[in-house]
Amino acid sequence: MAPAGAATNCNQCHVNNNYNLTVTDCYNSGCHTADWNSTQTLGGSVPNHVAANFPTTLCTTCHDTLLWADGKFDHSTTGFALTGGHVVPTAGGVQGCTDCHINNNYSLTSANTACYGCHLAQWNSTQTLGGSVPNHIAAGYPTTCDTCHTTTSWLGATFNHTYFPIPHHNSVCADCHQVSTDYSQFTCINCHTDTTAHRPGMSHPNVCSPSPSCWYQPTTCYNCHKNGGG
Repeated sequence: MAPAGAATNCNQCHVNNNYNLTVTDCYNSGCHTADWNSTQTLGGSVPNHVAANFPTTLCTTCHDTLLWADGKFDHSTTGFALTGGHVVPTAGGVQGCTDCHINNNYSLTSANTACYGCHLAQWNSTQTLGGSVPNHIAAGYPTTCDTCHTTTSWLGATFNHTYFPIPHHNSVCADCHQVSTDYSQFTCINCHTDTTAHRPGMSHPNVCSPSPSCWYQPTTCYNCHKNGGG
């Protein structure tokens, strides 16, 4: 028995006794022309095949004979696999192809896979978020977002802080990097001149003279405490 909605007679596909069709003739045979045209108005996660100029000879790239409406495209073949929030649809993430392929532009290349292109609003929001989120624009961060962010969760970014272990006593970036336009600069004494910064009875060696005024230079602590501890 043929599946519901499937052809039940040979001549439904082989119109006018045309038995010279190939497996790529889903559209040209006339069987799925109506389905093709309906993509112009379906919306949702269904891209407009006509406006996007999808080739009519490659229906089987996404569709099979089991369920025509359940088309799937292997996005990893483009060199940009869809993971995490990019999987269509994802709660709180991408809902349809057109979220990224704006105006039915399916001619994107690897140059268009930079996160910044889609996440411009999030990038700009760092100017006012405050807290543990550094101002990316003032700091001149590069737009290679995937250095810190992943597709699993855009928030909760992590940075490989190679020169000093973090988190460091609940501090935020701005506690040490007080020059928002230059994160190559840092200071320890914003916190470590507090009376609670050192353990009771802790004393420093006479590392310089006069003492102790020279201890309170921006990076003096780091010169000895490179691991963030004692």
